[in-house]
Amino acid sequence: MEIFETFETPTNLFESQWRQHRQGWNLSDRCLNDADLEYLADRAEGCSIVGSVKGLRLEKNLIKDTIRLADLLTKTRGLELLDLGYNPNFNEGVESLVTSIGALQSLKSCSFSSIKLGDSGLIALAEACGKEGTFPLLELLNLANNQITDTGLTAFSKPIGKGALPKLKVIKLAGDTGTIAIGDQGAKSFASALGQGGLPSLEHLDLSSNQIGDTGFTGFTSISARPKLKEVWFFQN
Repeated sequence: MEIFETFETPTNLFESQWRQHRQGWNLSDRCLNDADLEYLADRAEGCSIVGSVKGLRLEKNLIKDTIRLADLLTKTRGLELLDLGYNPNFNEGVESLVTSIGALQSLKSCSFSSIKLGDSGLIALAEACGKEGTFPLLELLNLANNQITDTGLTAFSKPIGKGALPKLKVIKLAGDTGTIAIGDQGAKSFASALGQGGLPSLEHLDLSSNQIGDTGFTGFTSISARPKLKEVWFFQN
């Protein structure tokens, strides 16, 4: 999505022609901390341009304050792309952050990769997805390299089986090769949801680097005939 203007810092973003319409803001890999986030949120207050921004990249930073971040995102109602990946210092407010993102009706691509998202965060996402009209346009969801287990994926599978995320084409659930991973039970629950017709637009599924054995893998054999499905990755299981 080539919509981004790149800025070294939030100050540079707002003080260098910041009132011109910006399609997307790239603040990735800038070592931004909570003080920078607060500055960005404060300056965004009352700024009409913020509501029309279509892309926000904040990956690879040092942000901890998820509550402040969630507040900023409530002002970016027009977002189509959001990348929060590789922010390993997020505090315990990840659940509220995930919930707030559910209000972004235009969102097409969302990354939560490598933010230490655990089962409670995925359960919060499942609850958001279970509400009518949530993520109606979402096509890519990256949940890779987190701390998701069977408990989280089983909960997430329930709204999927009931028709949530109808436009989703790509979902990444790869593990981080650690001891916290998705196993057979979570895989079976997710496969069952897909077997019920969940994620009808799905083209790519990545479950690599988890702890899924033959029992879990078997559940996916029934979805191999889906016409839109192109790739299912199970590397390093």
